[in-house]
Amino acid sequence: MLTLFYNNLTLSKSVTLVTVNIVNDIPIITIGIIVFISNLVLFIIAFIAVGKDFERYTIYSSFFLAILIYILEVIVQVETPLVDDLMINLIFGILIQGIGMAIIFYQNSSTGGTDIVAKIINKYFNLEIGKALLLADFMIVFLVGISFDKTLGLYALLGIIFNFYVIDNFIKGLKKKSNIFIISERSFEINDFIYKYIRVRFNNFLC
Repeated sequence: MLTLFYNNLTLSKSVTLVTVNIVNDIPIITIGIIVFISNLVLFIIAFIAVGKDFERYTIYSSFFLAILIYILEVIVQVETPLVDDLMINLIFGILIQGIGMAIIFYQNSSTGGTDIVAKIINKYFNLEIGKALLLADFMIVFLVGISFDKTLGLYALLGIIFNFYVIDNFIKGLKKKSNIFIISERSFEINDFIYKYIRVRFNNFLC
């Protein structure tokens, strides 16, 4: 899906994908190969700073992402974005990306790139992962503005702000829990029903 919105655009939000956009005009190098090589350098940092579990999940996610992008490039072969409107591409691209990244971060993983830097900030400074990613990507947005033009830089800045909002709020939704108190003389029957048919965690308090 991201290929339909991001291909040949400079709305990228990570070190890896900014590199992709810079060398995207070189015919012998594909996006999948660039993502694959760039993430190799970042795995060592993930192992040292965050831990082996995070690194293992990150390797799986980033390699799978690179392979999937490469396969889609061969099968779909999208030469231009789905629509020509830059704002539409930005909104839908970030929305799809943000939800996917939120799910990955929630599972203590990442897709490489500045996601690793964001996870380090999240771990050592106790900052929400979306805000940490915003800080990590800010310099990249600055490089986008210098490398291409100020308009695209501002679009990219808007993109990372929207991205952090989507990630943090989606993760909050995943963590959301509800407490329901049922006061009844038939508490044991209610407990049996909950256990057999609903299968959620519950506690029984006798008063």
